[in-house]
Amino acid sequence: MALVPPDRCTGITTDRAWEILFEKHDIVSKVLADGCFRIKASEINTVKEARLMAKFDQSTQLPSVFQSNKVSILPISRGEYIIGPFETHKKIAYPNCRPTPVTIPDLETVDHANLYSEASALLFAYNSGIIKDVVNTAGEIHYTVGGRMSSGCFDYVINRKNSETKTQKIAVENSQIEIDAGYEFAGGFCIVEAKNIAVEEILIRQLYYPYRLWKSKISKPVLPVLMVFSSDVFHFFQYRFEDVSQYN
Repeated sequence: MALVPPDRCTGITTDRAWEILFEKHDIVSKVLADGCFRIKASEINTVKEARLMAKFDQSTQLPSVFQSNKVSILPISRGEYIIGPFETHKKIAYPNCRPTPVTIPDLETVDHANLYSEASALLFAYNSGIIKDVVNTAGEIHYTVGGRMSSGCFDYVINRKNSETKTQKIAVENSQIEIDAGYEFAGGFCIVEAKNIAVEEILIRQLYYPYRLWKSKISKPVLPVLMVFSSDVFHFFQYRFEDVSQYN
């Protein structure tokens, strides 16, 4: 029989787990004094699994102790995170326009009436020609990348909220990232982050970290795109990083 460490509360909520960690490591005081706080996955694991504790697609999903102290969390390696008053998310504005009808592909294995997962919506978007329209190419486009991978090493600057110091430099060293889909065509490489529900904002990291990885690996332009599939309508938003070193 495997023994569970006495400080490992497996049934605890994420909210309560972060309250314990904030108190144990005096995180609020250290953020105020130093501008940020670095915490190892092994330290998070003493309370609850780190992989369940550090990904919040919407800022409203952040634990209450984060929200009350106006801080967020970002991965900086496979085993470490940074906490600080960072502007990690961006609001999404949906345009008030008439959707363009899409021709359903004549494929028995693509069920247009059953696009309930992000993966199935991505496959439909690719096979129906939607992705070609999004990247504005008449030539061939290839579905080439997907899944988990290492981010590589890079530095970036992120905006800080309600602080005299407006920005902060962060160094990333081989953090784990996940790309829902990557499409290569003659004019570039499109990275897609997919959502199968209507979302109010995006966690910029989900596009920025893959963008930095592939911008360093290939010569073609890299186009980061958010795809939202909801109520049988596809929405696409291209996120342009005007300065490669600027997260926001």
